[in-house]
Amino acid sequence: MNYTVTNSNAFPMVEITLAFGEEVQIESGCMVYHKGGVTLEGKMNSNQGGLGGFVKALGRSMVSGESFFITKAKSQADGSKIAIAPSVPGMIRELEIGEKQWRIRDQAFLACDSGVSYEMKRQSFGKAFFGGTGGFFIMETRGSGCMLVNSYGDLREVQMDGSRSIVVDNTHVVAWSTSLNYEIKVASGTFGYGQEYADFMDLSRIGGIFVKGTTIRERQGNDYPRMAETPSGMLNAVGLQNKGVDYFISNIYPEIKDIDTNIIVNVSGSTIEDYVECSQRLADLDKVPAIELNISCPNVKEGGMAFGTSACSASEVTKAVREVWKKTLIVKLSPNVTDITEIAKAVEGEGADAVSLINTLLGMAIDINKRRPVLSTVTGGLSGPCVKPVALRMVWQTYNAVKIPVIGMGGISLLSLSL
Repeated sequence: MNYTVTNSNAFPMVEITLAFGEEVQIESGCMVYHKGGVTLEGKMNSNQGGLGGFVKALGRSMVSGESFFITKAKSQADGSKIAIAPSVPGMIRELEIGEKQWRIRDQAFLACDSGVSYEMKRQSFGKAFFGGTGGFFIMETRGSGCMLVNSYGDLREVQMDGSRSIVVDNTHVVAWSTSLNYEIKVASGTFGYGQEYADFMDLSRIGGIFVKGTTIRERQGNDYPRMAETPSGMLNAVGLQNKGVDYFISNIYPEIKDIDTNIIVNVSGSTIEDYVECSQRLADLDKVPAIELNISCPNVKEGGMAFGTSACSASEVTKAVREVWKKTLIVKLSPNVTDITEIAKAVEGEGADAVSLINTLLGMAIDINKRRPVLSTVTGGLSGPCVKPVALRMVWQTYNAVKIPVIGMGGISLLSLSL
């Protein structure tokens, strides 16, 4: 494909020069102009004719956001031209198709050679439901030639050699090689113990489940009210309500241990001894390959200051648990700090295998009619779409500060984008 891209502003345009008889396929509705003898033919977005092709094209349109029709442009003379433009401002990038094949997210396709096509590939329910990369189906390229894709905003290519993982917000992925291994996990507190969703989905299709916070002893949680709605989010002060690690081992674990996924237990405590004892109790569970230390809990021996707000206390609790926990150790970081990279480097230095972030942001709500705080605890943890920019910033900072994997979370609400 012989083309030029105008990148003089945020609204680029592609002008393709065609030889006699040459064909290209373009996204329906993206044509700006053509000259010199170009014929356009709208066809169903499928490589198959008849009823089967109709069903495939309809399926693409309904489940992936792609157009029901695709336009075929054919040159009737040497040097004819057709110009196309994406529907959103941003960047246009070429993908070479052949030895390497690609998966592309919904609405990223712009144009391709006649030798290139793409097929619907079914994602696992977990990736579709939580991933935001194109619903239950994503587009996978076939054939050889050139494909043009577009993004909303700038594009950056990241080369992966297998030595280190990278966390990318799902809505910002445009395309990835079919050889890339990627997983979507559900964060602690958002999915209970997993079994609550067994009637709605196949849990084995999720890359991993971070089960809700578990403590050494049963906790009743804080007094009501302990939840409050806020613009683009919510405040919670549940207080780690759970029935304790022994109840988890005897009642919950037998119900979830045979799920074909990674069961990761979130461990919380009020003292370092609590963390250590709880981790020791879990160490003998074969189907728990990792724990996640919630170091946002207040340290009762240090005046209630959260373990995760001090590099010193974060190091101490990580070191103590590392001595008794020989499997994968993930430390969940608090965003309520001046420099999250200091905490990340501190826990990395004491043996953490990975860090997860962010936990909730400290917030407050006032009932103006009663003239007092909404929550019984006055303050609570803020979560929801409103925290996403903060989460992204902290994940980026941490990724550039440590060598261990970084698990990103916070503000991801993609149901409407996935279905």
